[in-house]
Amino acid sequence: MQHYDSDQFRKLISQTKLKNISFDGEQIWDPTVELSDLINSYNISHRGLLQYKIIDMAPFWYINFLLEKNPLQIIDLGCGNNLFKKYIPIIHGIDPLSNVGSDQKDIFDTSFSENHSNQFESVMSINALHFISFKNYGQQLKEFSNIIKPNGRGFITFNVARMKEYTDLIDMPTNVSEYIWSETEKNLDNILVYDDYVTDIEDEYLNGNIRIVFDK
Repeated sequence: MQHYDSDQFRKLISQTKLKNISFDGEQIWDPTVELSDLINSYNISHRGLLQYKIIDMAPFWYINFLLEKNPLQIIDLGCGNNLFKKYIPIIHGIDPLSNVGSDQKDIFDTSFSENHSNQFESVMSINALHFISFKNYGQQLKEFSNIIKPNGRGFITFNVARMKEYTDLIDMPTNVSEYIWSETEKNLDNILVYDDYVTDIEDEYLNGNIRIVFDK
């Protein structure tokens, strides 16, 4: 199983599928920098960083795993302003809001999963599907995996702080990291990357503190 290493990624990016991507002079932000320091220095919100051409390289490392399989299209569920399509045109952004730059207005839920079973070769979702209770986490993974074709690949992240907000006290895991890993292992067959930053960053707005890449 692989894990994100920002220093190594910076050295090897020219050897990845991302080598021809132009960042148009944006400032590259290393996610090991404290978010609070960065936010305070610009006096803006976390999401506001996107307007200041400050690009976090971490998601691209995970997206590169999707590109390795040379998909014709990558579905981005909960794409927000569809930022990643700017750099990777094969991304097709789906979001419940139609006025944020998405390619398609739709919401991911049980019906969406059932109606698109085994349909997409490559799917990603960054901090968009975590508005659920911990008790529903395993089912969310299963429904996300369901829409990917056999031999396809998925990339998904969750911010544990959001799940805590949607979880009743009686359903709160004693050890969050152990619970999340157990449910992940139970509901996904071939996990390629599993990064847990829960202890280091309890509330990770942009990239999530649980990050997973898997093969269907």
